[in-house]
Amino acid sequence: SVIWLEGVSAAESVRYLNSLVSLHGVAGTPTDIRRRLNSSAIAAIGWHKEAAADTLIALAKQNTDSPARTNAFNALGRSTDPKAMAFIEQILAREKSEQGESKKQ
Repeated sequence: SVIWLEGVSAAESVRYLNSLVSLHGVAGTPTDIRRRLNSSAIAAIGWHKEAAADTLIALAKQNTDSPARTNAFNALGRSTDPKAMAFIEQILAREKSEQGESKKQ
């Protein structure tokens, strides 16, 4: 279910949701619950039109949890933010370049 809060800025909302993603190392929390929380928080970050791309890019680059990174990339792929599109294009160009280099060897 979706809960929409009024009176909270997009930046505050994204910051809060990102803090939930950071809870991945809380002792005593089962892995499946942490992963569901991460997935839901990252999806909610992706619903924001403002302030989301930078956070999603940081998650895609820096998060050590593979499913969380995958969720961040998925949210970036759905985004219409030019920053998100530029980031994905940069990743694809780098991958293409690396594949070309490996074929030369």
